Amino acid sequence: MHTPEVIKWIVAALLAFTGGWVIVMNYACVVAWHTRRKHSSTVPLVSGLFFAGAMLLRPLPGMRTFAWLPLVVDIGCLPLLVQCAYWFGIHRKHKP
Repeated sequence: MHTPEVIKWIVAALLAFTGGWVIVMNYACVVAWHTRRKHSSTVPLVSGLFFAGAMLLRPLPGMRTFAWLPLVVDIGCLPLLVQCAYWFGIHRKHKP
């Protein structure tokens, strides 16, 4: 392996670990709210973007085609993306 490829793997691993950890913590916030009504907030877009970036950096065949998946799986990303789509799509059309 050449040095640039090793650096890509290291950066991708760090991004994947950080993104995966934040995705798990976002789900832990939701579970804590549903079970104990303990309020906590999720981190929007950070984990999905980190994990998607890790998938784009990995030199594995076919990995780039699924780089959109972390944005859908993360509970901090999907509600924000749906809300933005509603706001800029439907809500703006009905505004006088």
